[in-house]
Amino acid sequence: ADRKRVLMGNTNEAHYQHLEADTFEDVELEGSRNYDCVMVFDQGSGEKDWRAPADGKQIQYEYLEILPAADIENRKRLFPQHGADFARSRAKERDFYKNERTLVIKALTAKQLQVKHIRAMTKEFETDKNLKFYYVGIPEAVGRGFAHQIGYELQLDPDAAVAYLHTMDEALAKATRSDADDCVGCSLDQWQNMYIKFCKHVAPQIFKPHDILSDFDEKAGYEDSLFRIRDRLALLDEIVSSDVEQGGCGIYVPFLAAKDHCIVDFFPLHTLEHLNDILSKLFSARSLTYKILSLPLEEVRTYFGEYIAIYFAYLEYMTLWFIPITIIGLVIQCMQLAEGVVLVEGVQYFAIFVMAWSLAFPFLWKRKEWRLARQWGTLRFDLTERARPEFFGEWRRSNVTGKMEEYFPHAVRNTRRMITFSLVATFLIALFGAVMGVIFLRVWVSTSDVENGTYYISIANALVIMVFNNIYGIFAEKLNSWENYRTETEYENNLIIKVFVFRFINSYASLYYIAFFRRWETDARLACSAEDCMHELGAQLGTIFITQLTVSNAIELGSLFLARCLKGRGGVSYFTADEKELVWNQYSSEVYERTFDDYCEILVSFGYATLFVIAFPLAPFAAFVGLIVEARIDGYKLCKLTRRPFPRQADDVGTWQLAMEVMAWSVLATNMAIICFSAEDFDFPFNVSDTYFEETLTAIVLFAVLFVLVHLLSYCVAQTPRSISQHMLRQDHLEEAVHEIGDEVQRFLSGIKMRQLKRWPQGWTQDEVARYLVATCFRNQDEYK
Repeated sequence: ADRKRVLMGNTNEAHYQHLEADTFEDVELEGSRNYDCVMVFDQGSGEKDWRAPADGKQIQYEYLEILPAADIENRKRLFPQHGADFARSRAKERDFYKNERTLVIKALTAKQLQVKHIRAMTKEFETDKNLKFYYVGIPEAVGRGFAHQIGYELQLDPDAAVAYLHTMDEALAKATRSDADDCVGCSLDQWQNMYIKFCKHVAPQIFKPHDILSDFDEKAGYEDSLFRIRDRLALLDEIVSSDVEQGGCGIYVPFLAAKDHCIVDFFPLHTLEHLNDILSKLFSARSLTYKILSLPLEEVRTYFGEYIAIYFAYLEYMTLWFIPITIIGLVIQCMQLAEGVVLVEGVQYFAIFVMAWSLAFPFLWKRKEWRLARQWGTLRFDLTERARPEFFGEWRRSNVTGKMEEYFPHAVRNTRRMITFSLVATFLIALFGAVMGVIFLRVWVSTSDVENGTYYISIANALVIMVFNNIYGIFAEKLNSWENYRTETEYENNLIIKVFVFRFINSYASLYYIAFFRRWETDARLACSAEDCMHELGAQLGTIFITQLTVSNAIELGSLFLARCLKGRGGVSYFTADEKELVWNQYSSEVYERTFDDYCEILVSFGYATLFVIAFPLAPFAAFVGLIVEARIDGYKLCKLTRRPFPRQADDVGTWQLAMEVMAWSVLATNMAIICFSAEDFDFPFNVSDTYFEETLTAIVLFAVLFVLVHLLSYCVAQTPRSISQHMLRQDHLEEAVHEIGDEVQRFLSGIKMRQLKRWPQGWTQDEVARYLVATCFRNQDEYK
């Protein structure tokens, strides 16, 4: 890559610094990248008549609002929409789709996006597939303008930002450069990972520069770009899908495709060199041996966005967190095998350690989240997150800011929530019936002479759990969409609440029966001793857990391969030099929508590994191996089997944090109950004659000790770190200072009269030049002198 240079200091002396990229350092892109996305259109049928609905509003799409009136009138003339006599005014679907495709392209170009037909797809190929393929790109100038409009955050380059703001007499920059000791911590390190809203009125070199990849931008005279590829993808998606009122095109592709529109798809293109680098860091010999616990988080974040990167960070952190209980669990398992019993001496202390371990995990992960949010520039994500394209409402003025905003009544949403939770409750009742059926079947098998019947039932139970989870997941997602949440974060958080309770009951109900109810059955044929119940619980847990780990991963990969085979579309690799195959293979791939199912999978595994650890101490080891495999499978799926998703930001794991805390307290309650009530001779010696009272006392003491420790940990660890609070305040200050400088520069330039501009530069007096320099470049008097 070309060496990057940034002008430092004042105009008397030029300092140059070589800038290294944060990631993909050794990756060089072959050739230019003029376009970032592909839009696919249906050509329509030449035989089928296109019939407009009587209600013209059904085909009044938003993008028509930004087109010239002549195009709209011509559209109405060619394709009557308001109850016209179609017997005399017939139109073929192909003709309508062709005209509509032209209007969509005009709408995109009206926003100054670059659109080009992909000639490599060939006329014969497109005719055979009945599709049209177009590249879509965003020029640097358009990206900067739209970034300024929506307040898109970009990273400051510390050296360049300090140099520029110092000349503009900004206090923090002056303190950073000062040799005085009156500002503690005022160093260049404090300017690292600063992200502020882009302002087009200030010197662009204060933002971190990136390579120019587009021939168009290079011809336009740009030496550096302010945007990474993922930034351009995010801006493109925002321009295309945002409402016209927000400055976008109003082309939300999934909605239009569902309405029999000519647009079929819109997707971002992979960057093969970067993709190959991520794959090498996931599957190289080094990555599969001594670096197997480390994931390329920075590369994933730069390529896919923080939303996916935070999931992989969570996966990596949990894998490392499992190491201590995995080692102890292996030791306990060996002791059980050596003695031939489950309830060996000392296993209760292992359970207590697992309880404390589970309760500490969410709080320590929160600290990790803060560090990642600071490093990735997402500390203010909740304040800057924009509305989902799927969100619909009425446009009206905000009673807070006075600006136009899309509004959906809370009363309507709350009514829908009540209906939703009623339906969810009905589904839970049906689930309870299914769980009871599995339990009765297990009881019948245990009292009959079916050889290995228990194991067959366990495998069948695991498969039933997965089927129910998938069915309910589709059901919950439909209801969640109906509730119409404004942002992706709100949408996912409410979906998590709906799904977590169901999956918890579905996954662990039969295990709770064996752990707490089987022993107390009145029928002697069904009852079992504490040791026998723990033995059966361990066998059941091991069978279900290992079956789910194996089958779910096989289904996850197999379904993607099968989808391609059934569609008869595309090859299996993006790594090809043929442009047609490259575009077609990416179009043929499945869409990766969200990390929801992946989080569900690892949370359920967490429960299997910790809830009944006494009965199956090998469970943490199985979860540890499963997490390592899951990371590689998810990486392979994202890089080779699915399309590149549009990058999304995230500052944390959302309501999964709450779900993990609930799971941790469930681990505490479950293991404490097993120690104190289900297992014999596991009570701590309080020298109390009443056995039940001693069991209860043991439970109370354990809970009190762990409750105090958890709240102490929460007080010491889970609060927002002081360094993070200071970073956010510093970030807000710099953003305000930069925008204030930009506004003042813009006001000064706007006040220059046209006759003065015509005399520039030879005809300007010394006073005019001095005022210009002071206003736009050298507010710092020392720098000016």
